[in-house]
Amino acid sequence: MNPLSPHMARIVLSLALLLTLAVPALHAQPRDASPQAQLKALLDDDLTASRRRFPTFAAIRGIPGYLKLLPDMSLAELDRERARERAALGRLKRMDARALHGQERISYELLLDKMERAVERQQFPDADALVFSTLGGPQNMLPRAAELTPLRKEQDYRDYVTRIRAMPRYVDQVIERSKAGQPTATAGSLRSFLSKVMNAGASKVAGTPFK
Repeated sequence: MNPLSPHMARIVLSLALLLTLAVPALHAQPRDASPQAQLKALLDDDLTASRRRFPTFAAIRGIPGYLKLLPDMSLAELDRERARERAALGRLKRMDARALHGQERISYELLLDKMERAVERQQFPDADALVFSTLGGPQNMLPRAAELTPLRKEQDYRDYVTRIRAMPRYVDQVIERSKAGQPTATAGSLRSFLSKVMNAGASKVAGTPFK
């Protein structure tokens, strides 16, 4: 390959410098966006976060990409979600809501209320340990999802098998989070309890495509 001439080398370096300077400007663009554009970005982000937090519900609705997933119940994901909520609330409060009208203003107020409540709940971290009981948890969520999730083609079944293989990890995460609110409980006792409630809900799987 022929080396670049000094003139061409200067042009290439200049272009590279312009691109380097342009990257921060691209990242800063959302800050200067209109209130309408900022609200849309926040609503889209919240919808994506909700689907990521409850992928089984997204799969039941037939939204692609969620059939193989289970909720990430890890403490690290909980911290990330809390940070997202605080950041979203800050962006909403800095937004000029007076520029929003009609449905946009309603959506703003609803999202603001949702984020305020979410951040307020962060004052009570022990509540995040209430991840299963006789009224709700993996023992009824997983069988119910098996009943309601649409499986229409071969890939759907393959994705669902991937979800099944992820269940032990999911249960371990549920146990880890529950221990955060019950420091005296042992992993063995929690596994025993969860095994019992999972077996109690197993009959709900009858009638699914796997029976």
